Amino acid sequence: MTAEHLHLRVDIDLELAAQLTVAATAHGTSVADEVSAALAEWLRPRHEEIEHLATVLEFESRGA
Repeated sequence: MTAEHLHLRVDIDLELAAQLTVAATAHGTSVADEVSAALAEWLRPRHEEIEHLATVLEFESRGA
């Protein structure tokens, strides 16, 4: 897996989160806000881990 693949995973997560939030709006703004907040809370540590792995892969690919 490359750093580009990891960044793509983050992009996919963000796109899915946006789609879920939009779908939740059909149930009201407060529901959409709750869904958005829950997704952000769940995604933050995942994305931090992915960014760390991407940094390590980029560093290793440079031969350092």
